Amino acid sequence: MSRPITIVPFASTTLYPAGINAWNGQPTKLLNGAGYFTPGQAATATQVNGQINRTDATLASLTDHVGQIAAQNWRTSVAYGTLGGNGGDPATYDSFAHRWLMGQGYGGGSGTAGLLLQSVDGGATWAALAGGGAPVGSGGSPSGTIYSTAVRPSDGKIVIVTDGNAAFSTPYANFGTFSMGKAFWYAQASKWLIFGRDGSYAQVFLTSSDGSSSSSPTFPAGKMNLVGTTRYFAAASPSMVCVASNKVGTQTVVTSSDASAATWTAQTVGSLTLSEFIVGLEYSAAGVFVMALSNGTNSRVLTSPDGASWTEVANLTTIKLLSMAAQGAGLAAVCVFNGANRVITSKDQGVTWQFGAAGFSLATSVVSLACSGAQFLANSDANIQASYVCGAGT
Repeated sequence: MSRPITIVPFASTTLYPAGINAWNGQPTKLLNGAGYFTPGQAATATQVNGQINRTDATLASLTDHVGQIAAQNWRTSVAYGTLGGNGGDPATYDSFAHRWLMGQGYGGGSGTAGLLLQSVDGGATWAALAGGGAPVGSGGSPSGTIYSTAVRPSDGKIVIVTDGNAAFSTPYANFGTFSMGKAFWYAQASKWLIFGRDGSYAQVFLTSSDGSSSSSPTFPAGKMNLVGTTRYFAAASPSMVCVASNKVGTQTVVTSSDASAATWTAQTVGSLTLSEFIVGLEYSAAGVFVMALSNGTNSRVLTSPDGASWTEVANLTTIKLLSMAAQGAGLAAVCVFNGANRVITSKDQGVTWQFGAAGFSLATSVVSLACSGAQFLANSDANIQASYVCGAGT
């Protein structure tokens, strides 16, 4: 999604500076009307500038395309039971084991609750994770629908948040009941953040650095205490982490900038309206947090350098954003446009967007969009679809 290189156009200045020469104040670049230079006739500086500038523009368009190629081509979607529950983000990429992980719930392909699926071929085929796929939970008991997974990159240890409990890969450790929730590996603090609500809609927020014990840090009261369908988001910069919970009318954003993620501050996003859902929160390598919002018909994109001060950078009318993922300094999002699900991409932190190529075919509501760094993976409540590059798709 980010350009391999950035082409700086030659002769980007429109006019020569003012002065006493005949060429002062004149255009710096003009294309040769004949389409070629004539032997024996000297090319003017403006013609040479024009030709170099046009070549640079062509190269810039190619680098833009290459930078977004991971979101351009999509494999045929795979049907696989009940995925991700109601509004979860069950997919994550395990960089330690080089595989995708996907949470599955009741009514899944095998008929067993709480499957954790894996794909080692870029999302083309899926199977239950051996030794931890079916079922997950403390003592091996079924744990319900998996809403979120998070992997520690150093050793591949997995955190799973379900609507039954929060369980760790090995050994399993039950940290209480969750009704929806999210697990997030926060690299700066070297710990998992586990947040959501319990069955009584009371706020739950835990951290764990070892995968078997947990602590409850200072967290703004009531910020996760939301009744009704809710989705949780997290994104981290090199110096802080930003967390958002989403329900129309009660959206919340909290941040932590201390190295241990022990102290949190509630933030006010003044431009949020009561009719908007938060559908995405990412950190762009360009140095800003990016938030995607939708009211079900139109959408907006906000950016922030610190999770506290937010600025609207795009207003997308007639486009309903469903989910968003970052790849480097670029973004991809799944949206509904003219009654069909489409993929759109942005190379400027959400300011401008363009539609991706055909091939994305998930027809039902998209639950989540995730990125491995080189590939995107989308899932609805019953289907998985992966992007591909370099002719690897089918």
